[in-house]
Amino acid sequence: MKTKNIVCGILALTAVLALPVQAQSFLTKGLVAFYPFNGNANDQSGYQNNPLVNSASLAPDRFNRANEAVNFSGSQQIQYASPSQIQALTNLTVSCWIQTSNYFSGFHGVVCKATPVNPWVGFQVGVYHSRVQIQIDSTSYTGSVAINDGKWHAVCVVFDHDNSWAEIFVDGQLDSRFYTSVTSPTAPYQLNVGVDRFGSNYFTGSLDEIRMFNRALSVGEVAQLFAVEATEFSLPYLNLTIALSLSKQSPSSVIGTVSTTAAPQVLSLATKDLLNELAFDESVQGSWPSNSFPAQSTLALAGHSFVVLNGTNLLLNVSDLMTFNTAQPNVFSGKQDTTTGLGLATVKNLQIAGLTFDDTFVAGGNDLKFYVNGVLNLTVTDTTPTNGTYTETKQLKISNAAGDGSTQNINFISTGSVSAKGKSLLNL
Repeated sequence: MKTKNIVCGILALTAVLALPVQAQSFLTKGLVAFYPFNGNANDQSGYQNNPLVNSASLAPDRFNRANEAVNFSGSQQIQYASPSQIQALTNLTVSCWIQTSNYFSGFHGVVCKATPVNPWVGFQVGVYHSRVQIQIDSTSYTGSVAINDGKWHAVCVVFDHDNSWAEIFVDGQLDSRFYTSVTSPTAPYQLNVGVDRFGSNYFTGSLDEIRMFNRALSVGEVAQLFAVEATEFSLPYLNLTIALSLSKQSPSSVIGTVSTTAAPQVLSLATKDLLNELAFDESVQGSWPSNSFPAQSTLALAGHSFVVLNGTNLLLNVSDLMTFNTAQPNVFSGKQDTTTGLGLATVKNLQIAGLTFDDTFVAGGNDLKFYVNGVLNLTVTDTTPTNGTYTETKQLKISNAAGDGSTQNINFISTGSVSAKGKSLLNL
């Protein structure tokens, strides 16, 4: 998938983050089922619990990528077996993406683990009166956020036996919490997608990225899961080098009628400093287990998203704290293949771009925010494809970046440079 806006990433990943392989640690801990629906309905958790019955149709996903989600028109379902890893769980998290414009006057199942033979044992996640409803055995709990607006919504349900509550999250935010005794919300019955436990009330709409964990995700982990899944990543990853100078406002002293203010205090802010800030803030939010990343970690740009890498492993998506934006027009030069969209050797681009950092919303964070803007110079080099495979190299730089910010409510002016580079083997 290619686009003329090369800064956004010439190729989108065919699967948004192969998370079970190279993943943020909390996203693989306790993962017992994962259905990304990337061309099929198979389980990508490693347990290979693939469908027994599948009448759903492939459909575009939330990034409008063909055949990367599944659609149900009111009479389809996907049925899976019930292996031991999803039986008799006292803590359980179920997450998925839902798109529907239907108003459901009754309950219509999205994910359930029960059987018409004994329907009142097990759990269900579905839509009732256009809101998320969960059912544990014969008890129902309904959220307050309507999701039938035709847009994609991330739904996450947490069954927490240890805290005696069940939670519903919509788009990374807590919708409702219900204090109840949670006793084994799973049963030794089949796993159904797109229909309720009676096998008669079918869902209408599209579903994607269904995950099941054998533990209760925290509020911070649910928010981070949403941040990861809501962002379309692009290859290649571009390792960032940030070198900024901060001219910080000095305090004033008053003697008589004379106020004297010293010259600004000049501080440096480099990539390693930002990594330390990010680790601390993500730890405070519960999205990272410590106040630091591994020693060899790097900060990288993936399309317009920021990620922390350790070698080739993606540790964390930090796009909740950092953003990268570009403005039109995009002035480019060079040759491109009009069929593939690839550059014939090298294509150069000029664009106004900006980087922002803001952790002021993080309770207990470092209270730092800033932005820098400047002229972005981007060079993209593509090799000649061989059997549909080619190597793409990107280099970008903002040489005379400038902006402002504050830390602990003290203002500063920021100047310096932002550069990044990387390459990756890609497929047409």
